[in-house]
Amino acid sequence: AILRGREGFVLRADPPREKLAGKPARRGRDVEDGDPEEARIFEVLRKLRRELAQEQGLAAYMVFADRTLLDMAARRPATLDEMRAIHGVGERKVALYGEAFLEALAQATA
Repeated sequence: AILRGREGFVLRADPPREKLAGKPARRGRDVEDGDPEEARIFEVLRKLRRELAQEQGLAAYMVFADRTLLDMAARRPATLDEMRAIHGVGERKVALYGEAFLEALAQATA
């Protein structure tokens, strides 16, 4: 039988979301709580990212995310192979930005 708009329905309550286990993701503003040298290098990398993004008409996060810059500041890669091991750095970004960021890292750590 067709009830033509008279069917009842019940809304269900979604179960509460569980928090992901493990360490929370670090954000750029959280770097200040750690190593001051790492924070300084992170700021150098952010400046370079902003300049490259402006030149290309991109949002800064499209060059590299904060998490990627934090990983670079912590691990301080010195070669393109080491750069490839950084979170968020693939072949395309190595080709586009690898040399510039390696140079910035070398100058910041000299």
